[in-house]
Amino acid sequence: MHKNTPKRTNNYLSVLDGVRFYNSVFLIIAHGAAFIGQTAVSDTKAMEKLTTSLFITTIINLSIAVQVFFFMSTFLTTVNFYSHLRRAQEVTLGDVLRKIVKRYIRFTSAQAVFIALYSSWFIHLSRGPFWEQTVGFNHRQCNEKWWINLLYISNFFFDDGVCLPQMWHLSMDFQLTVIGLLILWWTQKNGKRLLFVSGILLLSQIVWTLLYLGWNNFEFSFLYTPEFLYNLTFTLSKEWQATWITTITNLAALAWGLIFGYMYSHRQNNTFITKRSYCIWWSTIVTVSCLGTILFSAYYKTTDYYSNSRWFAATYGSIEKVLFVFGFGLFIFGMLHGLGGCVKKVLEWAPMHALGKLSFGTYLIQFVFLNLDTGLKRYPLYVMVYLGATDILKYTTLSYLGSILLTSFVLMPMENLANKFL
Repeated sequence: MHKNTPKRTNNYLSVLDGVRFYNSVFLIIAHGAAFIGQTAVSDTKAMEKLTTSLFITTIINLSIAVQVFFFMSTFLTTVNFYSHLRRAQEVTLGDVLRKIVKRYIRFTSAQAVFIALYSSWFIHLSRGPFWEQTVGFNHRQCNEKWWINLLYISNFFFDDGVCLPQMWHLSMDFQLTVIGLLILWWTQKNGKRLLFVSGILLLSQIVWTLLYLGWNNFEFSFLYTPEFLYNLTFTLSKEWQATWITTITNLAALAWGLIFGYMYSHRQNNTFITKRSYCIWWSTIVTVSCLGTILFSAYYKTTDYYSNSRWFAATYGSIEKVLFVFGFGLFIFGMLHGLGGCVKKVLEWAPMHALGKLSFGTYLIQFVFLNLDTGLKRYPLYVMVYLGATDILKYTTLSYLGSILLTSFVLMPMENLANKFL
């Protein structure tokens, strides 16, 4: 049979499909582990042991993987921008506004579905001791504050509660996209200016986080105690809000996305010298930057001799995301230029293309099943690692099945309409 579809190569950024899939799985695992602590348990001592376990703390620390989505969004925006620039010789402000409107339509079509569900009949599906504090909370907030989500400013309103707290990810992504596109438009003829602005963004995040954590004596990472996890208390934590969901504390993903996107756009047809020494250095830097930031805080905070040091916490907290996103950016950049070996082949495996396309819907819909599972509880949970693992497998499967429907009937049609008319 004749096949018209061209073979997928690095020019199609196919490695990113696999990254999207595995990153979505990591986030489901992290959120699933965190949600275990948001219901009553029959063995409270076992819960205390789990939340001070290096293994469990490391799993929950995987939530930093949300930075990967911010980075990839900016990286792809940058690559597409320079691709457009090469074709048209100039990107106008009107072109930038059209890209922003397309992103708004894509995000809003998905978010509107969940706001409609939670603000209307979803509350009537069940009752119970945990139903009110999960589904009921979102029902009230979505009826009153739905407009905040549609303006993509929900990350500024966490003090009083927001509709669907997990949607802060969309607000942040949209804000970073708008800022990134405006920077690209302003610097389109001057690559050095782009790199300079990116450096200013990195420095701004480091300095602000350093001063804020130090001044308020916050810890550099969260200690996931049962009290911290119960009732979604982390969404009301000043420390969590200040260091996790504010725009300025996520500028590293924007800056590194601009830098690596610019570098890739100007040397995408080149290949790294694949000598063993280059591979070793690349692997070492990526491992230390990515895994090191996850494991270090988990290990340090679960040791018996841990005590919070104001300026150590401020210093490490200010560079944690910067190091993590840099390591991941270098990982992607190396993969796209011939490094990676077996890992690259796994990420470029053909089914990853379809699974990667479902990752956006998967991130959004996972919380529906997490809320449902928590809200439908009628008895204290018996905490076991085995049971937790089966629950996470269940959440992952249901999230991807639900994402098939969301992507097929909402995201893809709206995206095609936006592309047709814009």
